[in-house]
Amino acid sequence: MPGAAHMAGWKDTSLPPGLLHPLGSRREEEKMTENIFNKFGIKKGETAAPWNKGKGLAFLMHFPIPDWAVEEKEEGKIPESLWRHFEENQYSVSFVPYFTRGKHVGKPNWQKESVRVMFKTREEAEAYMWKNYQC
Repeated sequence: MPGAAHMAGWKDTSLPPGLLHPLGSRREEEKMTENIFNKFGIKKGETAAPWNKGKGLAFLMHFPIPDWAVEEKEEGKIPESLWRHFEENQYSVSFVPYFTRGKHVGKPNWQKESVRVMFKTREEAEAYMWKNYQC
């Protein structure tokens, strides 16, 4: 049935989750979920810094440049601003706090991602993760 996917809440996933399209598509940034971590995650750890110990998990994610973008770059078809966006936002560090009350106390609250910082290189992302979460 035409339009059924749209009615069922289907979203365009041509860009990696967590990346905003720079050309004004108004697509919302997706929240961190366990499924997104399983697909794009490199590293996760319980926060160990004294100022946030035991309050959540920090995640290091890798969003590789999509194959279609690499092909268009080789052909000279991709706008420079979009290529720069992909290049500069390949890695992210996200923080997901734990539930603090109710039956889920101490478990990650996937709907409450409170920080996401994007980086060009893994080294920058890991340095940020260590400095802010010590994990």
